[in-house]
Amino acid sequence: MSAYPLRRINLQVTLREGKNTRSEFLTFEVADFDSAYKCILGRPFLKKFMVVAHFAYSVLKVLGPRGLMTIHGDRKGTITYDMETLDMIRQYA
Repeated sequence: MSAYPLRRINLQVTLREGKNTRSEFLTFEVADFDSAYKCILGRPFLKKFMVVAHFAYSVLKVLGPRGLMTIHGDRKGTITYDMETLDMIRQYA
């Protein structure tokens, strides 16, 4: 299986923790493939927001205008989406 970008789109991405808000424009590559995820934030996101990622704890640390923001991931959701994606892959194998 392979996927190729169809086009690029610029969207504003906003991270918020209470009153601490930070927005940046990111360029996303649009591709047509089956996935449980709607969007994958990769290196361009990490670079633009200067994120420190703690993958073992599913946490992102981002500097905002009012100090450090801590963004917690959804561990149960991640496992669910990963299992859905594996099921999709098995269908094509």
